Amino acid sequence: MKPFLFLRPIIPGLTEYEYRELIDLALEYGVEGVVAGSLRVTRRIIDYLRDAGLDVGEVLRRIKIPIEKMKPGIQYDVYTSDIKSEIARYTRSKGLIFYRFSVDGGSLSFIFIDSSSPPSASQRLLSPRPLYGSCSILVA
Repeated sequence: MKPFLFLRPIIPGLTEYEYRELIDLALEYGVEGVVAGSLRVTRRIIDYLRDAGLDVGEVLRRIKIPIEKMKPGIQYDVYTSDIKSEIARYTRSKGLIFYRFSVDGGSLSFIFIDSSSPPSASQRLLSPRPLYGSCSILVA
């Protein structure tokens, strides 16, 4: 079995400050790679992130439509390619395999380990309850 870290969603304003710690911790647990997943948001998800204490300014700057024009229940892509590229470079520098999209790891079965916030990365990785993201260990 080959375990992978399933790092998703990439939340601008949060993930770029935590991914190194998460990957390093997952490496200690023997992962062989990382699968990254982008963020899609609705107005409700943005409100949820804000209520959870996240400064959503960076998320809002990365959506192609102003929040005032978002239609209820419609998901909008959040631009994260630059953060994914940083994660890919770091992952590969650690000698790990990197999948750019969650669907790339779709043939792998997975076990949820977690990614709650704001606790530390290690607490999120080991907690049984995801809040607004998930960070999982995938096992092939």
